[in-house]
Amino acid sequence: MNHLPDEASNNNVPRLPWGAPSSVTLTSVERHRALLLKAEIEQSEDMRNLPDYDHVHLVIAVWNDDRYNERENIQRAVDVAYKLQCFRDLYKIQDTVEDGLNAIRGMMTLMPGGILDVSYMPDEETFSFFIDYKACHPSRVQTDGDLRCVQAMLYYYYRAMASDIQSIRNGVITMVELEGVSTENFDMTFEERCFYELRSYYPTIYKETFLLHTPMAALLFVNLIKRFMNHKQLATLHNTKSFMEYEGRVDQLFKTPTLEIAEEKLLERIRDYLTERYRKEREFRL
Repeated sequence: MNHLPDEASNNNVPRLPWGAPSSVTLTSVERHRALLLKAEIEQSEDMRNLPDYDHVHLVIAVWNDDRYNERENIQRAVDVAYKLQCFRDLYKIQDTVEDGLNAIRGMMTLMPGGILDVSYMPDEETFSFFIDYKACHPSRVQTDGDLRCVQAMLYYYYRAMASDIQSIRNGVITMVELEGVSTENFDMTFEERCFYELRSYYPTIYKETFLLHTPMAALLFVNLIKRFMNHKQLATLHNTKSFMEYEGRVDQLFKTPTLEIAEEKLLERIRDYLTERYRKEREFRL
């Protein structure tokens, strides 16, 4: 798959074709739902108005015709929007490219190599998200500033991976490397806080989530975390021992030629994705 780095390209991934028809065109149903949500939020005394692009993002990711009627779906989207507003207030999220990059840089300093890659996958018209849990150390989160780095980092990665309407529709493919993890990499109190403050409700469609090389210690932890997840999140989980026939740790695919250089290239890419996300928020109109 062409989102992976190789020795020749050195993490050179394809750029998202901004402006392609699939990236900016709504169906009539999506537009109708987004306008209903916009009207509901603008009438609320507790909510600040949102960019039109946010209304589209919310209805695409949150809507579920199988379980809820139109009114219930609108209310669910309003609830998610309000939770996000509270999250932004709590962590003083500025919703700017520079604030996002600063949070991600802070996380890279706090836990180098924890986030290996975020890339657009042209063949799938969606994003991939690679995490190395062995590089995650909750005990390093000592201050409010540290916690802000963790939560803001994830928030901005989510924003980056929703910089294109078609990729919102298609969902995110997540790969989690677990080989070599130990109890030092897990803290249930920390995980529970992070989960309920953002991950439990953030408007993202989880297309597939692959757990790589899961040892017994990690399997126990994953089973504990499953109790936080909803049925849709649980349905995407898969255990596997290889990635595209590659059986080694996936971090070796991304730390080329060094982790530091790979992280700088990742920051460049995230800058592009966030720039496009916030351009759409400024310019897109229903």
